Amino acid sequence: MEKKRIMVVEDEGITALRLQGILQDLGHAVTAMEISGEEAVTKAEAEKPDLVMMDIALRGAMDGIEAAGQIYSRFNIPVVYLTAHSDEKTLQRAKLTGPFGYIIKPFDRHEVHITVDLAFYKHELEQKLRKSEQRFREVVEGTSALITSVDAEGTFTYINQMAEQILGIKAEECSGKPALHFIHPDDRELTKEWFNECTRSRISQASIENRLVNQTTGEVHHMMWTSHFYYDEKGQLTGVNGIARDITARKKAEDALKEQEIKFHSLFNQASDSIFLFSPQKDDLIIEDANEAACATHGYTREELIGKSIRLLDDPGTVQHLPERVSLLMTGEPLNVAAVHVRKDGSTFPLEIAARRIDIGGRPYILAIDRDITGRMKAEKELSDRMRLTELNADIGTALTEGESLHDCLQQCTEALVAHLNALFARIWVFNEEENILELHASAGLYTRLDGTHSRKTLSGNKIGVIARERTPYLSNNITGDPDIIDQEWVKRE
Repeated sequence: MEKKRIMVVEDEGITALRLQGILQDLGHAVTAMEISGEEAVTKAEAEKPDLVMMDIALRGAMDGIEAAGQIYSRFNIPVVYLTAHSDEKTLQRAKLTGPFGYIIKPFDRHEVHITVDLAFYKHELEQKLRKSEQRFREVVEGTSALITSVDAEGTFTYINQMAEQILGIKAEECSGKPALHFIHPDDRELTKEWFNECTRSRISQASIENRLVNQTTGEVHHMMWTSHFYYDEKGQLTGVNGIARDITARKKAEDALKEQEIKFHSLFNQASDSIFLFSPQKDDLIIEDANEAACATHGYTREELIGKSIRLLDDPGTVQHLPERVSLLMTGEPLNVAAVHVRKDGSTFPLEIAARRIDIGGRPYILAIDRDITGRMKAEKELSDRMRLTELNADIGTALTEGESLHDCLQQCTEALVAHLNALFARIWVFNEEENILELHASAGLYTRLDGTHSRKTLSGNKIGVIARERTPYLSNNITGDPDIIDQEWVKRE
């Protein structure tokens, strides 16, 4: 063992000198030889020896027990007692000071050697234990987790600083109080049942989620517990250590997310436009969800749509653009296009699509809003037709009022018909009463000649004559095979 510095406190000179000699023979240095308790405390503070060998029965106002107690408590210097004989009361006092050994007078070299070595060994172990406890305490007190200990009855025996903050009570005030007292009233019965079931089944580790109420502010904390149960050799519960994380922020976030989901689904299903949520695949979009409007518009149930490709709904002209549109959306660029969808019954309808990529839980999705524009396109066409007719009427009115001759008026009218009605050609015949024949006076568009085979028409044997004779408009999208149109070769050709 390495050389140690030892102070001897003994008021019997011969005993002190003998002990000094033994210690020096064992390789230790005797730093001081004191005879009173007061002097021993002063010298220990000044010199900080590694060990003090203290006679219990010192003469004076401060005996060896009191001096040893101060030296150990104030300076953390271990003490070995020297004693010849003492009554039981004195020995009990000595034990309270935590001595590191006793040497009974008279003593020999071997006894001193063993006792001193054991004292240093015990002190070294105690120092290591203190450091370990200190590190453990720093971890326990410095952690953001709540740490508690309860006895077999469920009453607190220890809480750390975080527990003090969450519970709103000091550790010394909390000791001996039932843990259930701090649990939210709505969670107490569930927690009690959990605790009883764990102990009844001799479970060593279990988890539970409940709420704690701060006794000062009334604030409620959502906690996630992991508890360790300890039993004696008979299987009886001796105590429980619990570690809990405050998950209040997470619970609030979850509640907010649920509220947002409820609002989203409410808006999702109440929207008048079709809304789809797609999972992008290679050159394809798979339907993950569809709102009620989408199902009604396309004639499918939600179950029939989920998991299907968008190709189920796209017409051939729209499908051919799908790969490039998926690629664009995956870059994060929004997409706004016109398309045509096919209903379950096979009918088609035009729509406008507004789509963009969104990420949910780290996964990419495509959110698309489709608007059926059938009604709008019909209204736009009706408006366009009315505007064309208005312009046609205006041009014909101008022609009839400003034309310099009958031919000029009629020619302007045919040109207006071709321009505003997108006609292939337009012709106007005038009835010659003297000859009982129709004469071509104006022609515009594909044919502009007035002297061709159609320049003169009788009132019978041809469609123009029939129209003039009966004074009834003729409307048709199919003139092939019409018996009143004699020149079927012209019909086929044109």
